[in-house]
Amino acid sequence: MCEKTIESSLNGHEGIGKADWDKETKMISVTYDPSIMDEEKIKEKIAGVGYDSDSHRAKDEVYNSLPNCCKYKRP
Repeated sequence: MCEKTIESSLNGHEGIGKADWDKETKMISVTYDPSIMDEEKIKEKIAGVGYDSDSHRAKDEVYNSLPNCCKYKRP
């Protein structure tokens, strides 16, 4: 469920070739066109569906709406 949510926050958007989240490492690999998309926009989109990164924090209400199995310890 988490993988689908994270990947779908990116896949299908202009400038994104492919997003693949690895549940073991909890890391995402993204192929993108840097003339259209950049790392900051990617992190914003992921935060928009409830997942924090090193520089973007999801809104509390979005995080809280995640299924319990997708929640994680937030700093």
